[in-house]
Amino acid sequence: MAKPTRESGNQGHSWVGSIVIDCSSLSRMTAFWREVLHYVPRHRK
Repeated sequence: MAKPTRESGNQGHSWVGSIVIDCSSLSRMTAFWREVLHYVPRHRK
């Protein structure tokens, strides 16, 4: 999230946000986001 600047007229204001994901299948959700983001996990030795 972008920080407010003096130029935007938001001087002295704060913004707080959050993302909540309600997931019944972590493996399905992980597979979905890997595909969407073209994520390739790096394996550590």
